[in-house]
Amino acid sequence: MALNFPSSPTVGQVYTDSVSGFSYEWNGTVWISFSAASSSQIKVIDDISGSFNGVTLSFALTTSGFTLNIANAASLRISLGGVIQSPGVDYSVSGTNIVFTTAPESGLSFSGISLGPAVPVDYANNGNVYTRNTFTATAGQTLFTVTGTYTVGYLDVYQNGVRLTSGVDYTATTGNTFTLTTPANLNDEVESIGYKVSLIVTTQGQLDNLIVSGISTLAGQTNASNINVTGIVTASGFIGNVTGTASTASFATTSFGLSGTPNLNVGIVTATSFVGSGANLTGISSVSFATTSFGLSGTPNLNVGIVTASSLKVGTAVTVDSSGINVSGITTTGSLIAINSIYTGVTTTSINKTLVNREYCTVVSAGVTVTFPASPSAGWEVGVAVGGTFTDTVLARNGSNIMGLAENMTLDREYLSFKFIYTDSTIGWRFF
Repeated sequence: MALNFPSSPTVGQVYTDSVSGFSYEWNGTVWISFSAASSSQIKVIDDISGSFNGVTLSFALTTSGFTLNIANAASLRISLGGVIQSPGVDYSVSGTNIVFTTAPESGLSFSGISLGPAVPVDYANNGNVYTRNTFTATAGQTLFTVTGTYTVGYLDVYQNGVRLTSGVDYTATTGNTFTLTTPANLNDEVESIGYKVSLIVTTQGQLDNLIVSGISTLAGQTNASNINVTGIVTASGFIGNVTGTASTASFATTSFGLSGTPNLNVGIVTATSFVGSGANLTGISSVSFATTSFGLSGTPNLNVGIVTASSLKVGTAVTVDSSGINVSGITTTGSLIAINSIYTGVTTTSINKTLVNREYCTVVSAGVTVTFPASPSAGWEVGVAVGGTFTDTVLARNGSNIMGLAENMTLDREYLSFKFIYTDSTIGWRFF
C-alpha cells in the first residue's frame, strides 16, 4: 500500500491516510507517526510580549519558531502578567492567531502552552486524558487534593500563572494529591493539570499462542487450543472433557443412582454449567462419596464453582496443568484476530545491536544504532523504543526498505515507541 504524502509540507503539518486511518506529522525532515492524544503534542508557545503595544489584538502564535496549529481557544493555556486568562472570554483564536478581547499593554509579561490539537472521537483509541483543577490557597497551605486522578510523573502545577518544577517546587507521587515545597500565600491561585495515560487496543479474528494476564473477559470463544492460564478461572459455561486431579472438594449426597442429565452442586467448585460425558474427570480426592456408585449416563450437567485440579484438558486443544493453561494452534475468541501477535524477546541495549524476529528492544543510551533483521519474511515484526531524552537513535534497514524508502530511519524524539511489521520487498518495514 502506497502512502500519498503531500508535497512541500510545512513543519507540524499532519497527514491522515484515508485507507488505514493512521496519521503522520512532518517534522521538517521525515514523516513520523502522529497521535493527537499524545503528551508529546503539548507545546510551549513562543513569547509574544515584545509585540504588545496596547492597540494590537491579534498575534500569530509559534512554537520554537514554527507556526502553531491551534485546535480551539480551550486548547491554549494563556497567562498575561501572571494571571491566567479565560478561553472564550479573554481571548479567542482565528486560524493560527490568538485574538485578545483587550489589547495587552506594553511591558506586560506573556506565557502560554498549547495542549495539542483536538482528538477525533472515532480515532481516540490510544492516548492521554487530562483533568484541570484550580485552587485558591489558604495561608501556608502545602497539600492539595485533585478531583480525578493522574498518572504519577504526568502532573503539571502552576502557581499564580508560573509553571513549577516537579521534584523541586512540588512533589506528586500519590496519583491524587501534590505538595508544594514552599507554603502558598493567602489567595494564591494554584492550578494543576493531571494526565491519565491509557492504552486501548482492539483487534479482530484469530489468536495464536495467546497469553493473558490480569483480569480479562473473552466473549464468544470457540475453537480454543493451548491456552495457558495461571490463577482462578471463572466461566459461565464450559464445554468439553476434563482430565487431571481435583482436590479439596466437599460434597455429600445420598443420590448415588444418578442417570440422565443430573445437575451436581459440588462444594467450593462452582460453574453455571458443564456439558460433556465426564469420562475424563479423574483423581478426585477428599470427597465423601463413591464415584463408582453414581452410575452416570447421558450428558450430565455439572454446576461447579472454584476448581482446584492438577490438570484439566478440553478435547485435544486445551490443557490446564501445574504450569497453567496451554493454548496451541489458532484460537478464535469472538471477533478478536491477532496472528503471531506477541514478542518472544524483550531486551534493552546501550550499544549497537541487530534485532531478531519478534524482539522488542528499548534503547537506553544515546548514539546507538539498531539494525533490522536480515532477509525478513512477510509478517515478521520487531519493536523499538527510545528509553530516554536522547534523539539520535538510528534504525538501520539492513537491505530492506522502510515505508517504501531505501533509507535508514532516525528516531529524533524522546521516548518514542514503534512496532515494525515486514510487508514485502517494495514497502519493506511498515511502522505503527
